[in-house]
Amino acid sequence: MKPSVSITGEQEAHKVAAIFETESDANGVARVLSQDTSLDHEQVIVVRPQDQHPGEELEPENQGIWQTLVRSHLWLGIGGAVAGFIVFLILSAVGVGFIAQNGVVAAAVLAALGL
Repeated sequence: MKPSVSITGEQEAHKVAAIFETESDANGVARVLSQDTSLDHEQVIVVRPQDQHPGEELEPENQGIWQTLVRSHLWLGIGGAVAGFIVFLILSAVGVGFIAQNGVVAAAVLAALGL
């Protein structure tokens, strides 16, 4: 597994949950998942009703949610601005009327919209 997902910085990009009738059923499925898939034993967690903090086990990475929010918006915003500027350059080279006559406004609008 990758150490982190590039935009969000989370250790695991996906999480799956299931509910079982008995704890032994849950433990059995967890064992099978660890053995028959590429998941490590540490990635498969059985949350029990008596656990003190089940939320932390279900969402172990919630401490960095603001970092994830800022990081993803920053990178996607920069990517959108670059993509919009590239579209502006292409439309300008083709000679689209509005783009050619209003270069600064068109560049600003396309970069802001990320088109």
